[in-house]
Amino acid sequence: MDRFTAASGAFGEKLGTVRTEQLTWGTPCTEWDVRQLVNHMTRGNLSYIRLLEGATSAEFLRMRDADALGDDPAGAYARSVRKCAAAFTRPAAASTTPFCRIWWHGSATTSATGASRQERLLIQMGRRP
Repeated sequence: MDRFTAASGAFGEKLGTVRTEQLTWGTPCTEWDVRQLVNHMTRGNLSYIRLLEGATSAEFLRMRDADALGDDPAGAYARSVRKCAAAFTRPAAASTTPFCRIWWHGSATTSATGASRQERLLIQMGRRP
């Protein structure tokens, strides 16, 4: 869980620097722009919590693309990270972690918004650039 919170925190800091016009920029994940990719990450955090609480895979898939960002993408993402980290520290969830999703999508989002290779690697390692 430490890697998840560290990588999520580093990504969240970088996300806080993204300008509104950058949210429509393309990403290496060609099916998503920056906002859609951040929404995917945020919704993923929230959906993982629901799965831990007993939601079905059908519910997970139904909510996958629902807007989780509202008017505050960085704030929504940060809140989802806190909630997800809290959920995954419960004893029943101790053997799982959503870290790999942050590693991959965090790199794609920061790449799309102009982060250097060094910044992307630091974020992937859970360190702040």
